Amino acid sequence: MTLLTHPSPGTTSSTVCPFCNGGRTHEISFNVTNTGTEILYICHRASCGKSGRYFVDGDVPEDLFPKPRWKPQVRTPSKVELQQLIDKYHLTPDELSRLRPQMCVDTKQKRCWYPVFGPHGSTHGGVARSLEPGVRPKVLTYLDDTSYHLGSWYLHTSGVERIALVEDQVSAARLSGYVTTIALMGAHLHHDLLMFLARHRVKHLFIALDSDAFDKAVKMSQSISPYFPKTTVVPLDVDIKNDTRAPTWLIR
Repeated sequence: MTLLTHPSPGTTSSTVCPFCNGGRTHEISFNVTNTGTEILYICHRASCGKSGRYFVDGDVPEDLFPKPRWKPQVRTPSKVELQQLIDKYHLTPDELSRLRPQMCVDTKQKRCWYPVFGPHGSTHGGVARSLEPGVRPKVLTYLDDTSYHLGSWYLHTSGVERIALVEDQVSAARLSGYVTTIALMGAHLHHDLLMFLARHRVKHLFIALDSDAFDKAVKMSQSISPYFPKTTVVPLDVDIKNDTRAPTWLIR
């Protein structure tokens, strides 16, 4: 089976690009056209631009077949590595226990592994984040099931009537000391997660993305506010992962 689904002859279909995954927002930028004799495909994202063609009855290009997915090997961090992570984010023992970090052993760069937790505590893979400056990509994500789109959950004893959305797992582990927090692993709220939250009747949703994504937080709030009794966009002067102060905007 190839990465492409053929539309009917004479039609074009659009989907998320199988090569770049539509970037962080999973943009629907990939067009596939069936001319009747040829299949034409192109991604319209400037940072990708993948394109090609092949005959309907001809050989399919090799790059359109799924490649084996990278699955990390992880280990327990050494005392020195754990202390480096603690010092970097000034993590408390409680925050560290919620984050449950490990280390990747099969990447060229030094990467910390943060498990992805589902809403019921099960693990669904993880995120390998570089600890070295200037490394690209900064983050490598592996999910056991690529259809999982519910983020990484960090539950608080207060339950799920109030939930905060943040970008990354370190921020979520810190903020979950005050409220149930979900790491989106980016700045995009997937439709699956939105529907999950709406079905569970969340009463107050806080959107606390990093300071450089405030405009995205505002747009997100505008699009999802009809689903919840109350949504609040939190303007941060310091990203939560780097801020050891109590979140006065949450507890007042």
